[in-house]
Amino acid sequence: MSIRKFALIGTTFLSASVFAQGGYVGLSVGQSDLGVSGAEDDTSYGIVAGYQVNDNLSVEAGYTMYGDFEYTDFSEYSEDLQGLNLNVVGSFPINETVSLFAKGGFLFWTSDLTYNGQNIANTNDGTDLLLGVGIQAKLTPNFSLTGEYQRADIDQVDLSNFSVGARYHF
Repeated sequence: MSIRKFALIGTTFLSASVFAQGGYVGLSVGQSDLGVSGAEDDTSYGIVAGYQVNDNLSVEAGYTMYGDFEYTDFSEYSEDLQGLNLNVVGSFPINETVSLFAKGGFLFWTSDLTYNGQNIANTNDGTDLLLGVGIQAKLTPNFSLTGEYQRADIDQVDLSNFSVGARYHF
């Protein structure tokens, strides 16, 4: 499924529910590691929208720009990686403001590879399992901060991303 089709389906699915009681939207920034020897980590940016079904269960969709990874083997490579995700999230409240969470779902990713500064027209995409764990601190009834670690094995490469974020709850 292409990223555009997934975005349309996700937007349609979330548009009705996100503004209802229990909906949330958020932004995040972090650092991604491609797990390739010699590859430099890069800054990631993300957006998420979800619906909290109850205190322990949410569903969410998001987009993350994982970064433009540069690495050298015998030549210089640059890989631009981004993806859409659809997850089920289990929350485990510690107290009234802090909760731990674990998530699992699918990452619909696309990657553009540049070789020695030239686009070699090598675009890859795929769908892989995405797993994550994190912590959320609800500062007010409508605002929370998150810290999260996500991992996915894409095309036999280990992608990991640590991020911090802010969420607005409806």
